[in-house]
Amino acid sequence: MKRLLVLLIIILQFHEVANAQNPKRELRAAWISTVYGIDWPSASDAPATQRTKLIAILDKLKDVGINAVYFQVRTTGDALYNSSLVPWSHWLTGTYGQNPGWDPLAFAIDEAHKRGLEIHAWLNPYRAAISSTYATTYATNHVARNHPDWLLTSGTTKYLNPGIAGVRSHIVDVIEEIITKYDIDGIHFDDYFYLSGISDADDNAQFTSDPRGFTSRANWRRDNVTLMIRGVGEKIKALKPWIKFGISPSGIYRNFTVPNVSPTTNTTGSEHYSVQYADTKYWMEQGLIDYLIPQVYWAFSQSTANAKFNYISDYWNRQNFARHLYIGLATYRVDPADGSAWSSTISINEIKNQISYLRTSTPNIMGTAHFTSHDLISTKTGVKEAMDLVRQLYNTPALLPAMTWIDNVPPAEPTDLTPSLASGKTKLTWTAPASTSIELQKVKRYAIYRSTSPSVDFNNSTNLIAVISSENTTYTDNSVSPGQGTPYYYAVTSLDRINNESLASNIVPDAVTLPVQLIAFKAKKNGNRVKIEWSTANETNNDYFLVEKAGANGIFGFLDKKPSVKTNTKEISTYFTWDYKPINGINYYKLTQFDNDGKASTPETAVLNFSELIVVDAKAFPNPTRRDINFNLENFTGKSIKTKLISLYGQIVHEEEFNTASGVSQFQLNLKRSLPKGQYILTLADHDFKKHIKLIVL
Repeated sequence: MKRLLVLLIIILQFHEVANAQNPKRELRAAWISTVYGIDWPSASDAPATQRTKLIAILDKLKDVGINAVYFQVRTTGDALYNSSLVPWSHWLTGTYGQNPGWDPLAFAIDEAHKRGLEIHAWLNPYRAAISSTYATTYATNHVARNHPDWLLTSGTTKYLNPGIAGVRSHIVDVIEEIITKYDIDGIHFDDYFYLSGISDADDNAQFTSDPRGFTSRANWRRDNVTLMIRGVGEKIKALKPWIKFGISPSGIYRNFTVPNVSPTTNTTGSEHYSVQYADTKYWMEQGLIDYLIPQVYWAFSQSTANAKFNYISDYWNRQNFARHLYIGLATYRVDPADGSAWSSTISINEIKNQISYLRTSTPNIMGTAHFTSHDLISTKTGVKEAMDLVRQLYNTPALLPAMTWIDNVPPAEPTDLTPSLASGKTKLTWTAPASTSIELQKVKRYAIYRSTSPSVDFNNSTNLIAVISSENTTYTDNSVSPGQGTPYYYAVTSLDRINNESLASNIVPDAVTLPVQLIAFKAKKNGNRVKIEWSTANETNNDYFLVEKAGANGIFGFLDKKPSVKTNTKEISTYFTWDYKPINGINYYKLTQFDNDGKASTPETAVLNFSELIVVDAKAFPNPTRRDINFNLENFTGKSIKTKLISLYGQIVHEEEFNTASGVSQFQLNLKRSLPKGQYILTLADHDFKKHIKLIVL
């Protein structure tokens, strides 16, 4: 009975999260840890096996819904890439400095990009040794052997002294080599800066010889780290400004009094500001980095140090940085076998609830990162159930948040989108935008949209079905089948290096097998007449449409006959006719399609209750226009009018509602930015009135 109750709760939770709309843009990242082979690799595996296992990790992360990975390439002054500056990592072969015969970073970049994932090179900048035998077992060109005078000690860990200018130069050189050689999306540092236990004697020589005007050793140490961060950031932006630079420090910057909690509650945890000497708030405020991921590795019920998940997350949310803020999650603590596992009183909902809380309660936090990958994709009992709940929160893809301070110009859109039938599924094919030498305008991914409406809502995350590599210009939608009673419509957009999104391609219907697929049939008032409209998404062997009309007696008579398009087509075709003499009262309209063999479809009907009206009209001016869009209303008696400005690609570029109760008849759209040149449709509507006005922007 207890097992049945648990199963019922899980099913209800699945239903709850499955019916909530996910953010369209959200970081969903995972750390791939290589130190100790936590996630990957195993030094005993052959290179081919290592590659196969890395591909499997990326496939599983993509399947979960992850859109970015932080791939650890420097664990202890080493390299999981081909470097002329630092030795090969022993995590690959078991021997320091031994060439594994392949380049894991280059391979990981290629495979991540094939899957539409961003990949950031994750480095521990200062950590140099975690073995007491480093002096004899590390490669001869390892920094710990070549520069023992650069090392500080914390327990069994050796790390580079941030107060030495040569250390800072070494780290900048390492970053320069990576970004020069590799098409990486970002550079990522974790929480290893100064380590706990440092004494004045450890860096007294550097403080004495290079105080730079500081009298406070703590401020001097913070400046040492800041100088390194600034140097790395400047090097990145000078060479490849599209590469993002981010830091993942420990969760608490400085302790604080938790607002709106009684009795007074103060956090008392370890501060990275004063222990690691990392002034992350300053880095964010000064724009030295592009993103910050504090490791908020505590539960909602955390009592130690009063470091509850919501207390710490709310603190970061209140900072309201101009750069991107994400939260690191302790996904590893779900595993009961982990030495830092949650207590047994914490439910499998913890990580799911943390993501949900951030989405609903912290608007300045734009996503999460999971430590670590093997837990996120685990099949272990107790872990898998918790991760299945996370998977439900990621049941639609998400675009990465765009870092618009780097670049805010969208790339060119795909064109000539065409559907075809492939093994009973809709296969989409499109033409890529023209190639460009401008790196920030290069298309790196495509976003695929599917809707049950021909007017695709690109802001609705449920319409986003895939994000794929720009290496592809085809996509097969295997999740639904066309021609089964529900029509589907598709569009594709381009994404650049910064995740700016282009306008949409042309919208196409699914690859249905029906002779004629009717999208909509409707009748609507237009002054003192009625416009009857219908559209088709597919026509094969079609001849004509018969439109009939009836009044309250239900006796139909001929109104119009409309020939079909001349050739078979899978494009959307729109038809209309007019009823210039509607009956005052109920009006029925019937549409029947006839094919070239004389066969007739089942009629469709539309109903309109018509009454004599004063003609209501609207005009937009100037038209064409260079910027301002004005409109006036004639004989309009409603209290408000809603406006939508729509591009020819179906994207809503502006929405605004105007109060008309005061009798004012002339209005101007409050546009936030200049419109690109082209054609637009201005829609004006209230409950009883709707008008579409075609506009040209010069």
